Amino acid sequence: MKKGMIHVYYGDGKGKSSICFGMVVRMLGWGKRVLVIQFLKGQESGEGRYFGDKGVVERFGKEEFLNKKSVNEEDVKEVRGGLKRAKEALKEGFDLVILDEIGVAVEFGLVSEIEVETVLEERGDEVEVVLTGRWMGEMLKKNADYVVEIKNIKHPYNKGVRARKGVEY
Repeated sequence: MKKGMIHVYYGDGKGKSSICFGMVVRMLGWGKRVLVIQFLKGQESGEGRYFGDKGVVERFGKEEFLNKKSVNEEDVKEVRGGLKRAKEALKEGFDLVILDEIGVAVEFGLVSEIEVETVLEERGDEVEVVLTGRWMGEMLKKNADYVVEIKNIKHPYNKGVRARKGVEY
C-alpha cells in the first residue's frame, strides 16, 4: 500500500500554487527532497526566481500566456516533456512532487487524464503528489486522497487590476 498520498487543489480562486509552495517550504524544513514541475508557466515568477536556482522548480511552458484557442504543437511538446519529467521524478526518491497546472494541461487537451493517471500509478510508494489547476478531471479527483476546491468570491482582477509581482506571480 502506498503511504504517499495524492492532493488535488483546483478551482477558479487564487492561491493554488501558493498552497503548494507552503508545502514545499514545510517539506524542505524537514530536509525532504522536493520537485515542482510547472506546466504552461514559462514566464518569470517569484517562486521560480527563489526556488529555481535551488533545483526545486522546473518549468515546461512558453513565456506567453496560454489560452485554449492558442494551443499549438510547441505547447504539446512542452507539456509532454513535463509529464515525462514527472514520470522520472516520481521514481527518483523525491518526497514531494508537485504538478502545478496539470489540470489546465488536461483541460486544454495537451495531455490526457488517463496519461496523467498512469504516471501517478507508477510512482514510488512514499512520494506525496500534488496536482493543481483551474480545472481538474473527474478521474484525477476521484483517485486523489485530498481534494480541495478553491472558489473565487472576489478578486481585484474582476475590476481590471492586473496581476501584481510578488502577490499573483
